[in-house]
Amino acid sequence: MSDKTIDLAEYEKASPMIWSSRNVRLPKRAPWDFQHRKWQAAIFDDNSREIVVIKPTQIGMTTLMLCKMLHFAHYHPVRVMYTLPRQDDVYDLVNGRVSSMFRDSPLLSSMIGSSDNVRFKVYGDSYLHFMESSVTPRMLDVDCLVNDEIDMSNQDNLEQYIARLDASEYKIHWRISTPTVNGFGIDSLFDKSDKKRWIIKCPRCNHEQELIWDNNIRNSGGETWYACGQCDREFTPDIVQSGSWIADHPGRDISGYAVSQMMVTSIPPSSLWEDSKTMRTKNFYNLRLGKPYTQSTGSITRQLIYDKCIRNTHGKEYAGSGYFMGADQGNDIHVVIGKAVGDTIEIVYMDVIPLERGFDELYVLMDRFGIQQAVIDGLPNRHSANSFASFYRGGRALMAFYTQTPDVYKENALGFRVEINRSIAFDYLYEKINAGEIALYGDKTNLTNELRLAVSHLASMRRDEVLTNTKMGGEKTEVAWVHSGPDHFAHAINYLNVAVDLATSSSGFRITRLGEPKQSDSDDEEVVTEQFNNNPYVLRRALTRVRDSTRRFKGIAR
Repeated sequence: MSDKTIDLAEYEKASPMIWSSRNVRLPKRAPWDFQHRKWQAAIFDDNSREIVVIKPTQIGMTTLMLCKMLHFAHYHPVRVMYTLPRQDDVYDLVNGRVSSMFRDSPLLSSMIGSSDNVRFKVYGDSYLHFMESSVTPRMLDVDCLVNDEIDMSNQDNLEQYIARLDASEYKIHWRISTPTVNGFGIDSLFDKSDKKRWIIKCPRCNHEQELIWDNNIRNSGGETWYACGQCDREFTPDIVQSGSWIADHPGRDISGYAVSQMMVTSIPPSSLWEDSKTMRTKNFYNLRLGKPYTQSTGSITRQLIYDKCIRNTHGKEYAGSGYFMGADQGNDIHVVIGKAVGDTIEIVYMDVIPLERGFDELYVLMDRFGIQQAVIDGLPNRHSANSFASFYRGGRALMAFYTQTPDVYKENALGFRVEINRSIAFDYLYEKINAGEIALYGDKTNLTNELRLAVSHLASMRRDEVLTNTKMGGEKTEVAWVHSGPDHFAHAINYLNVAVDLATSSSGFRITRLGEPKQSDSDDEEVVTEQFNNNPYVLRRALTRVRDSTRRFKGIAR
């Protein structure tokens, strides 16, 4: 037997799990529990630069990532950053969990420097930043970036956060989240990883399997248990914990883990069974199983577009038929032009215009097609968009901004802008696509590049329903349209649909001056006349909409 003394300090330096279990106190002084969560060890001590964890709620993954981050900062003089979706999330995490971790640990508390607040802490020779992803990141370089709950975060800002790693020699990036819909956020990232799953070997038939709800849950006579999907042998907690991480694609650069509450043996199967009967299916899959869930209806799919929208020939040209434009701006300008034929919008032109000549070309298109109404993205090049919109009198061109306005649209023609409720507008666009009222022309077997992009961008849109907290302490379900890939033509077509709707008054919406309270119905015509008495064209359009103000927006209440 060797007389060599074990150097625990070396083990702590090599293992974030050992260091954390010895130096970090859990909330409510709960003990570290690796007996019921043996699968945590590999994630704790994974030293990969990129880690992705798709997870349910309440399994301790946030605490695990905080510990890994602190362990890295403890042994290296670095700058690290931890992000959450909202400011309130940051305050709750730091004032609650992080502060108690430092307060209850002699080692951690001894490392805190003079700067110690919610957003920034000096830790030894390192710097800790806690940020909300709802705002653009500060212009500082970081060595380790942890993005928590990325599906609920601002996706554009997350891309900018990644750029903060460019100058680092470490470039450590860890991302964790409860999933929402298929192909979006954490689910998309996990799909690009080596896709490690917790695989259990049945002691009876030797069948190796991941615990899957529909395949491994059993309920009979008031009892609930897990069982082998092949031979039906009951899986005791010890059998569940005897599993190991097996990668679907070993060798990929991103280290990915799929975690479910079925793997946490301190959570009895009966509890999950009860949740499956009382929770909405989507919430159960997202919050308990850590699986994405897309409703069978509501999302725009390639097959739906092929079946309902793509046609070989244009419809009949009507004399004097009006043309409408929608444009989305980014690195390029994606523009679509269509004509309204009954309830159908026939898209007759689409293009991707380099930004350096984009707005100049929009002027040409306005003249060439005699555009009756244009709606263009107001950001990011707001000055150019404003110049374009203000060039055309009478609100013929409007800048578009997505907001949370309770109205479907809120137009201010004097300010050349329209605010759009994104969720309802995309619901409306989906309805038109499903009804075959968006027409795209081309050969299904040989799409043009623009049409191929349009189909791809539309099909990247996913309709999700999220549960949010109200200011009164309750909960409400809100619709959110998210994208799993480039979506520029989807927004351009959405703006085109808005342009047609504004010009034809099919939505029956009410014009409201932004920033002012709505007037009573009896005062509508007087208010509109006062606002637009110097612009007869807009006045006529406004009065028409006011008279139709009681109509519904394609069956959706304003």
